[in-house]
Amino acid sequence: MSDAAQLEPHWGYADRALPCTNDKGSCEYLDLVYSAHDLSMLYAGVLWATIGGILVLWALHRRLGLPSHTPIAPYSTQDSTSARLGRTARVTIQRYLLPESILAVFGRTTRLQVVTLLSLIGYLTIWSFVGLAYRTWVTPVKDLPGNYNTRTTLGPWSDRIGVLAYALTPLSVMLASRESLLSLLTGVPYQSFNFLHRWLGYIIFAQGSLHTIGWCVTEIRLYQPQPVVAHQLLAETYLVWGIVAMAVLTLLVFLSTPLGIRLTGYEVFRKLHYALAMVFVGACWGHWEKLECFMVPSLILWLADRCMRLIRTGILHYQILPSGFAGFRSCSAQITFFSNAEHGD
Repeated sequence: MSDAAQLEPHWGYADRALPCTNDKGSCEYLDLVYSAHDLSMLYAGVLWATIGGILVLWALHRRLGLPSHTPIAPYSTQDSTSARLGRTARVTIQRYLLPESILAVFGRTTRLQVVTLLSLIGYLTIWSFVGLAYRTWVTPVKDLPGNYNTRTTLGPWSDRIGVLAYALTPLSVMLASRESLLSLLTGVPYQSFNFLHRWLGYIIFAQGSLHTIGWCVTEIRLYQPQPVVAHQLLAETYLVWGIVAMAVLTLLVFLSTPLGIRLTGYEVFRKLHYALAMVFVGACWGHWEKLECFMVPSLILWLADRCMRLIRTGILHYQILPSGFAGFRSCSAQITFFSNAEHGD
């Protein structure tokens, strides 16, 4: 930094010192690191733009389309081709996507949710690998003759996986919310999002694990001299928070399994899940605060859901609304007297 003529800002990453005064291989590697990160942020934006677009289209279709309670008109030869195609598509979807699928793996869920999950996995897989130059550089270590670093695309790829995991965190919180914005937009009950929330948690865990393994290999094996580099790494605050985040995430995943729930009980699982989720968000924030653009929405969504639950409980139990419409009340009934001259009233 002291030799830099200027600092080039990069959203979500450390500023880059320019011009690069290292050897050619190191400079080319840094070019890859920063360009790959910029693309990672772009891809995260595209991911959320895609999710937002799907939700907007779904909400518009729900508001502008036919109400769900409208009976389907009987088949008529006078119907337009588009109407017949629409009915055919609905029937086909109900026949092939509503039945349950692979119970041993996914549990009792529909094929539609499984297809949605697989589509998300495929989408994330594409963004995990595109835009990276897969190369290797062997560069000398500054001020340490005879020592060489092996720089590969493993580091930038690990960063890509980490950015995507951060970007998915707000979505995971949204899928778990009871007072769900997703339900408001789509009309789908919040319980139906539990499957995607659970599997998205597994995806984030896999991404976090790959991110951790990738950087451990890079820092502990490929960078020299060892074990000096490894010891220096362990003293870094961001690494400590990364370890905390992965430990909490591992605990979250274990407690959400059937075995974890049986060992602790459902109420313990539920309360710990709320608390550990926010510890995880805080640890991620401490690990890489420059990506707080993903952690702040996660925290806001979590707090909003908790506040809405408390407000809803208060309205139900204390009948805060003047009409009492939203609170608990006794069932009302009206007695009607039917006179009968032959058999008696």
